[in-house]
Amino acid sequence: MKLLKILFCFIVVDFFFFSTTFSFSYGYNTKELLAVVGLIIYALDMRRKGTFTVTRELLGLLILSATISFFALFSAYYHNTQERTYTTYFLSMLVWLSAAFTVIRTIKAVHGKLSIELVSTYIIAVATVQGLIAVIADNYAPLDNILLTYIPGLSWSKSVDRLYGFGATATLDTGGIRFAIACVLCAHNIKSLVNVGQTKYIPLYVIAYLIITFTGNMVARTTSVGSAIALVYLLIYIFPFKTSIQKSVFSAWLWLLAGTVVTFFIIAALYSSDPKFHDRTRFAFEGFFSLIEEGHWHTGSNDKLKSMYVFPDNPETWFIGDGYFINPSYDANYMGEDTIGFYKDTDVGYLRFIFFFGLLGLTAYTVFILYAGSVCARLNPGNLLLSIVLTSMTFVIWFKVATDCFFILAVFICLGFVKSRMEPLPEEE
Repeated sequence: MKLLKILFCFIVVDFFFFSTTFSFSYGYNTKELLAVVGLIIYALDMRRKGTFTVTRELLGLLILSATISFFALFSAYYHNTQERTYTTYFLSMLVWLSAAFTVIRTIKAVHGKLSIELVSTYIIAVATVQGLIAVIADNYAPLDNILLTYIPGLSWSKSVDRLYGFGATATLDTGGIRFAIACVLCAHNIKSLVNVGQTKYIPLYVIAYLIITFTGNMVARTTSVGSAIALVYLLIYIFPFKTSIQKSVFSAWLWLLAGTVVTFFIIAALYSSDPKFHDRTRFAFEGFFSLIEEGHWHTGSNDKLKSMYVFPDNPETWFIGDGYFINPSYDANYMGEDTIGFYKDTDVGYLRFIFFFGLLGLTAYTVFILYAGSVCARLNPGNLLLSIVLTSMTFVIWFKVATDCFFILAVFICLGFVKSRMEPLPEEE
């Protein structure tokens, strides 16, 4: 029975972290369905307590996210565009928080306790399985057909020959961001085990980190951002060259080194024997191959990204934007040049936000993310660096794509809220 409960938790976390729309879900994605459940659970919790709580942190998040929506709506109306992206960001924020609340309450109900390490373990497990599904589906047609049949959002990834897991967000940069976050959480959990002198589960997190790094880069090379940050995170917390090294520190780095060597030889064997695996590996680690073969770091996506650094040519656009975020070809009012991709043919997050709602909107968005990170740190004392890293990942990712990591901050905000602000409910006492 406990195993079934854990499996249920796994599915709930997967539906949140890799949210998707199924062909039979009437257009609603799993995140939205979890949000409805979260709202019901919260209402029942408040009814049992006999009070309704709107915390200062939630009010701050709501005001700042509404400010983002205001600038988005103002830019769209001022320029008479049909763009509505980010005009309801405050609702998206509430949906993420409510869905995250479902995740946290489900884990609490199954395990009777909560911790960052426990929640992180579920996220790591989900990311590991998703990475393996992506590679298996690429080589096993029946599984691939099931994914394409029940998850319509994957068809575009298939058309551009990109890997995907079980979910519309388990592909391209949205998937890469999630794999990157999972890598950072692997490092955090390894650090936590080292701090208490435990070594039993370190190999599992090392294996998960290596699997996520390798399969995640096959899906999207954005994964490498998290892989690199995870190593730096470990170097900061468990530096391997201290004068007095602990056994747990030695064990962690030994497992990481041994796992990397074994993984390298497995990859090398498959690389030389399987043509498809050969091509996927070269894509995943194109930068390393170019460094070895050509003497300099080079990837096709980075070269393309360089050409996307185009800037506004007038003060008004810099200040309030042009009111376009996605490809404007759908807008009958658009009179500019045709674009192949997004507005101004740029995929760079910072520039897309500036072109959409200017520096005013970008500043509001930045303040919101920083505030969300501060709330995460305040509600989870003792985990300041993790909160800083997860918050900073948004600003690093914006150099490549226009998205954010609020969803992971939402999880830990809800975790801290349930642990510190909600008294034990009757069934939990």
